[in-house]
Amino acid sequence: MRRKICVVTLFLVFIGQIVMAGGNTADFKYGKWHLKYTLSTGSAEYIYQGKTVFDKVGTGVSGTYTEYEIGQEEITDGFGTGMCFTVTRSGENLPSVIQRFFLYEGKDYFLTDVALSDEKGVETNYLRPISTEPDTRCDILGKGDNRVLIVPFDNDKWVRYRSSDLRGGVNSFEVSAVYNADTRRGIVIGSVEHDTWKSGVRIESDEPGIISRLELYTGASGEGTRDVLPHGKVKGKTVRSSKTFFGYFEDWRDGMEEFGRACATIAPPLPWNLGTPFGWNSWAKMEFRLSYEKVLEVSDFFKENLQNNNFENNGIVYIGMDAGWAKMSDEQLADIARHCKANGQKAGIYFTPFSDWGKDPEAYINGNSGYKCKDAYLYANGKTQNMVAGGLAMDPTHPAIKERIRETAERFKRLGYEYIKIDFLTHGCAEADYYYDPEVQTGMQAYNKGMAYLLEQMEGMYITMAISPLFPSQYAHSRRIACDAWAGIGDTEYTLNSLTYGWWLNQVYTYNDPDHLLLEPVSDGENRARITSGVITGIEIVPLKVKYPQGGEKQLIDAVIGRQVPAPPAIPINVGAVVQNVGTAYAVYEAVQKNKPLFERIVTVTGKSLKNPSNFLTRMGTPMSQLIEAAGGLPEDTGKVIGGGPMMGKALANTEVPICKGSSGVLIMNDKEACRAEPQPCIRCAKCVSACPMGLEPFLLATCSAHGDWERVEHEMIMSCIECGSCQFTCPSHRPMLDYIRLGKGKVGGIIRARNAKK
Repeated sequence: MRRKICVVTLFLVFIGQIVMAGGNTADFKYGKWHLKYTLSTGSAEYIYQGKTVFDKVGTGVSGTYTEYEIGQEEITDGFGTGMCFTVTRSGENLPSVIQRFFLYEGKDYFLTDVALSDEKGVETNYLRPISTEPDTRCDILGKGDNRVLIVPFDNDKWVRYRSSDLRGGVNSFEVSAVYNADTRRGIVIGSVEHDTWKSGVRIESDEPGIISRLELYTGASGEGTRDVLPHGKVKGKTVRSSKTFFGYFEDWRDGMEEFGRACATIAPPLPWNLGTPFGWNSWAKMEFRLSYEKVLEVSDFFKENLQNNNFENNGIVYIGMDAGWAKMSDEQLADIARHCKANGQKAGIYFTPFSDWGKDPEAYINGNSGYKCKDAYLYANGKTQNMVAGGLAMDPTHPAIKERIRETAERFKRLGYEYIKIDFLTHGCAEADYYYDPEVQTGMQAYNKGMAYLLEQMEGMYITMAISPLFPSQYAHSRRIACDAWAGIGDTEYTLNSLTYGWWLNQVYTYNDPDHLLLEPVSDGENRARITSGVITGIEIVPLKVKYPQGGEKQLIDAVIGRQVPAPPAIPINVGAVVQNVGTAYAVYEAVQKNKPLFERIVTVTGKSLKNPSNFLTRMGTPMSQLIEAAGGLPEDTGKVIGGGPMMGKALANTEVPICKGSSGVLIMNDKEACRAEPQPCIRCAKCVSACPMGLEPFLLATCSAHGDWERVEHEMIMSCIECGSCQFTCPSHRPMLDYIRLGKGKVGGIIRARNAKK
């Protein structure tokens, strides 16, 4: 037996290395990963920071391979700095098997792919970059509720994400996660390239909680992908799988987001520099009852009743027509767009580029191509493919379809439309007997060509995908998180299911589209839940500096969306914002979903001298004294009992004060903490001015309040003070500014109310 060992870039041995062991094993090391590769079997042991995650992971390629060539190469790409390790296995009368491992500095994952190569040519519709051997058993997740995430190929047929017990066998598409629901620890595996293959993940367990088989394969086809035929065969001297992501994470949710970012590194999201799009879509309520008059009426309603109440986002409000617009004339369509523009809105419209709904093979395809529908169908076993909802699949590579896309785009732009919803896109990636483009061998290749052409023609419009595959993602600004969801609670639950397990798609699309918010004559709870689901779907997590009082609503609004709430009586809604803390949001959930009123809340009882500082789930009306007793009783050195926190709380004269909905905590200060320093004259250092988050002059407000100059303090915006206590805390002269400002706010507030009562 002859072995060819080729080790490249040996000067990198200290950061990335190949170590031969016993002539049959190669150790690939870089960053957090160590892969022990067995040359004779083509399998590897995956080791993460010294811990074996999986052993005996190969490619599933059979045959007797007797020659091995190994190489390594330094790489720097969008993923960072790393090493690419390559193993080429050769055998007599067999195609060479080439597997690459991409290991990166600091990453909790690596990438891998596999290729078959032969000068005579290779043809296959199935490759497995990751495939465990039959005797593999993995219990890396530990004991507990071990689960597997099942991801649907597209969002048609109201298919659902599922989190299944780790037992039996499951099949996911493009990506999956195996995780422990108790510890959150998990493995994420998926395909990060989507230009040629549909990919699947198979996971089996012959014992609860134990992984006995893990396989990522390229060449998925069947009911889950809406295909009648097997996956198309890819041909060439070298046929390579998609790059595959394999990661081990302390929290599998972090892993899903890392997977999303990896996909976006290869195919970046389509950028959008204007405001987040939202507005009205006609489908749910009007469907095919859509009319010219109704659209104008809706546009006027938005103008007169909503936009003047901040129902807009940086000037963006779309009035979108869904299916049913085709019965209108171009004159009417143009007038709708003009009417929307005059009302401060943007007009939107709908298009299904890869579907034939007329089902007349002899009908000519619009776009002046001269082709009939039968010329551009995607045939399977010589028959048309009647896809979901009844449309016939059409070939994205056919010149008639391209001409239809070009003519439609020109028409929409000429008529004044700036937003387009494209639907039933899964039709365009169906496996077929053949494609017009002879270079296209798979449904995904055809789909990519068609979508790339559509994007080119629709340039300048906002593009959102409705029913579509999960990937590729780079051809639209947003994708609908689920399929049509109506007003009932079951539909709301379905939408939230897609959000619960598909939130990470905000890494690959500029926006996750929450679908429409349809309100119907159902229960108030169902309608409220539907609105809430849409709001939640549009959540964006924004990290902020840990800086008091960052949690104040005006500070949050400024930090997150860059809007400043004017002085009272203005409130956040005046700038188009509503702020709810976690407790309020949870109370709303319980009220809507469980019909549970707010009668209890979490209260913190703490203090340096307190025996058992605790958090208590407390019913309204419970005396604070009971909570103090439950926390160990009042310490002997108690100097002051504060209702609230140290900065904004107020001293209590009596511990029998009941807990109310605004009670957040009880702070017990000892004698030393409770003793105030003797106030000294103001030294004009301006520290209080620098500390004030509202940009006020606290020393001036306090001084004028002390002298009863209520007209002056009102003029100096005393009502804008949020009573955070930063001024008093930072004052080197220990002046009781907050005390006087609170006095002033109370007096000025009374004056304002009396003044308004006379109007």
